Amino acid sequence: MTHTHTIISADGTTLALYERTVIEKSGASVLLIHGMGDHANALPYRLLGDYLLNGNMNFFSFDLRGHGRSGGKRMYVNSWMDYMDDMVAVCKHIRSVCKCPLFICGLSLGGLIAVSCAQQHPGEFKGIILASPALDNSGSPTLVKLLLPVISMFFPGKLIDLKLDLSGISRDATAVAEYTSDPFWQNKATPRLALATLQAIKASKQYAATMQTPLLLLQGADDRIVPPGGAQAFYNNIEMKEKEKHIYPGALHNLFIETNREEVFADIINWINKELQH
Repeated sequence: MTHTHTIISADGTTLALYERTVIEKSGASVLLIHGMGDHANALPYRLLGDYLLNGNMNFFSFDLRGHGRSGGKRMYVNSWMDYMDDMVAVCKHIRSVCKCPLFICGLSLGGLIAVSCAQQHPGEFKGIILASPALDNSGSPTLVKLLLPVISMFFPGKLIDLKLDLSGISRDATAVAEYTSDPFWQNKATPRLALATLQAIKASKQYAATMQTPLLLLQGADDRIVPPGGAQAFYNNIEMKEKEKHIYPGALHNLFIETNREEVFADIINWINKELQH
């Protein structure tokens, strides 16, 4: 059963938090951070949550501001710090209801948010799991990157079509059709969110060597939405030894609805259980 809570972030924005727990017998909690344009109760995260619950782990997720049932202008942030403030508020609630070790798991944009949060709050989490993290901006034309600060200044909240290639989401066409027909699915973003994301990618790479939180990287080898090169470079620059990666041949972007998702979920469970032994 899913319990829904309303969390208030630092600036008053309401965040929809979802809780599926087996607290009495759980050894860990996992906080899921979804990707750009979807929401915490979308198909990929329901599947992941089911798997983690069967593994006796608490599963928490929340709609990012401007997504799903959370407040805020759609697909917009004032700055990247909005996400960091939201994470603080959400994690505070989770720790108030569950004292077991907390892992954060982020997909795509959620992976980038997880990295930023772990870099700013070292020692706060037992581990972070990055699935196809948004750590590569090579797909953005140089001219766009140069003009984006100006566009963001004059048209910060204008919604622009992302022109996402839906065939690059997953090899499971049936799952993709269900995922993208969700009423909360969004395929437009604002210049301010795009600029904040590019700035966060740059900062995350710059401080990769300082990572102190155990990390699991999961990456589809054929991801066309976020090319794997950025995540691989980030991983290589991490100096700590407590890191592990799994590259899945043929897999595309959203690993939680990929044809090999059972393998992905098993790798997550196995890594968490291994980290709990440390």
